[in-house]
Amino acid sequence: MDFPFEITPKNFLISPDNPLQVQVKNISEKIKDVFVTVDSLLFRILNPTATEKNKSQIYSEMKAGETLHFQIGLLEEATLNLPIEDDKETYFKSIEGDFSIIYGPDLLYTDKNFRCVHVLSDFDKFLREMPLDPEIKYFPLALKHETEAIKKRKIEHDKYKKNHSKEFAEWNAKKELERKEREAERARIIAWQKVEKMKKKRRKCILM
Repeated sequence: MDFPFEITPKNFLISPDNPLQVQVKNISEKIKDVFVTVDSLLFRILNPTATEKNKSQIYSEMKAGETLHFQIGLLEEATLNLPIEDDKETYFKSIEGDFSIIYGPDLLYTDKNFRCVHVLSDFDKFLREMPLDPEIKYFPLALKHETEAIKKRKIEHDKYKKNHSKEFAEWNAKKELERKEREAERARIIAWQKVEKMKKKRRKCILM
């Protein structure tokens, strides 16, 4: 399925001094329910419709051709100076984190009369219980340059990773296994395509 959005900019390189202006345009011919989420220890969506822990999110019901405008900026310095919250849900991503788009024809989640979104813990639970999986696409976030507050945050992140070294090792092993499985699947598809191509050639020779 083709990705039904045009995103500007192409790369999410964010300066601590100025928020990044982001545009998401619905280039399909259908209405899309869209949730854009930043999951990061450094960045946040400005004026979000929902926030929780490291996540900030905006919901929009986008008509064909409609463009969603928003900004991604640095967390407040007071937040950057706080210790990274250590709870039952381990944060495995890079300190910069990522930006994701979750979309579908009608996710049936938002109260559209009030244009509001439930808290993100409810949102995550809802995604697991959906009868049909929505489409999800991820984009990595990158930092243009560091500030003193960001340097301190990185030190805290290193401590956090050290405290969760076992979980990180298990997570990395899982990701490596998934990568190998994807490679094996791609190899299987390529081999199947070669066999099908040879069959077509043989049929063509027989007909001649």
